[in-house]
Amino acid sequence: MVYIVVLVVYLAVLVAIAFLSRRGTKTVEDFYIGGRNIGPWVTAISFIAAYFSSVVIIGGGGFGYKYGMSTVWVGATNVLLGCTLCWIILGERIRLFTRRLAAMTVPGFFGERFRSKEARVFSAFVICIFMVVYNVSILKGMGNIFEVLMDIPYL
Repeated sequence: MVYIVVLVVYLAVLVAIAFLSRRGTKTVEDFYIGGRNIGPWVTAISFIAAYFSSVVIIGGGGFGYKYGMSTVWVGATNVLLGCTLCWIILGERIRLFTRRLAAMTVPGFFGERFRSKEARVFSAFVICIFMVVYNVSILKGMGNIFEVLMDIPYL
């Protein structure tokens, strides 16, 4: 019962934050990308929250439990090479490109960069397909977490 109360309070806080944040949103650009005024810390935290979702937390924990602590190098390599190199090599270049092209989304970036409607549509299609798979894994992870923590059956 306590878990459900905590969950309801948490959701109420999220709704309150959403209503308070609505005041600062005047344009579509404000909504999608914070008016291009989001600092590096918020960007980094947002990236980490998206990158290290329940897929990594549950999958990594299960992987470590099954195969032992020697598998920590897999996650460390992923973080050090994947994330760090991504930010160092691509981060600033893509930020400058998207600002110059006034692109707010990945499909918008490809469409403007290559001046191609086909590139925009294809990238949107690919994102939609893989987001379904990604979101299924996220929701399954959330279901597993709620089942363990709140004793609510997943299926």
